Amino acid sequence: MSSTNSEKLVLSKAELQSLVTSNDPVISFKKPTKKRSECWANYSQIYHANIPQDYIICFQCKSVLRWAKDHGTRVMTHHNCSKNKPVATTPSRQRTISSYCTQSSSSKECPLIQKRITEACVEYCAVDVRSFESVAGTGFQNLAKQLIYAGATLGTSINVSELLPHPSTISRNVEHVYLNLKKQLISLCVPLECFCITCDFWTAKITGIHYGGISLHYIDEQSQLRVFTLSCQAYDFETQHAINLRSFVNKVLQ
Repeated sequence: MSSTNSEKLVLSKAELQSLVTSNDPVISFKKPTKKRSECWANYSQIYHANIPQDYIICFQCKSVLRWAKDHGTRVMTHHNCSKNKPVATTPSRQRTISSYCTQSSSSKECPLIQKRITEACVEYCAVDVRSFESVAGTGFQNLAKQLIYAGATLGTSINVSELLPHPSTISRNVEHVYLNLKKQLISLCVPLECFCITCDFWTAKITGIHYGGISLHYIDEQSQLRVFTLSCQAYDFETQHAINLRSFVNKVLQ
């Protein structure tokens, strides 16, 4: 049993590349705490189930690169990333014929980018309590960041309407995004040894319905306070006695 678990601690480059490409929730990224070089702006170390791997990811081309602490920034400086190549322009900066043509949406990057934008739309609608139709407007920062990234990857000549999902597409992806985020939160909470659970209760004046909210608080390795809302739902117990609060919390945590 121990040998099996030890094998799962460190994955191969091919296995990590497959998980990164599929946006597997078990994969996370963190920058080294003592990083100094500006090279780290487009790179982060890869974590599998919160276990650091001897690999980093290039956020420009999503490539997995072999890396160790004693390597410094050599891997990053020698990485020939196709996304970082400057676009050739004429000395007079005159627009070329190709700049007037619309790029084809058949690029291999499109499906992955469309998926990320769809997930960003779902998170925007949930966090900001907006309707699914609100993606037709402006002012949502998370979606804007994804659009900026898409523009940096595909260029400015692609039609924005080809990337933005239909409202019905967002609706169909709500549960999918929720389940992915739930898995990430579970994997994050499993190794926690010290944490705090906070309960908050209130009653809607118009309907008279009682609600209860549960949040998780803990201090991470960088001594930063992390807070996650675990639940916000109707409170069906008659009183807020200790035994009822414990049952309410246990029901959510299970």
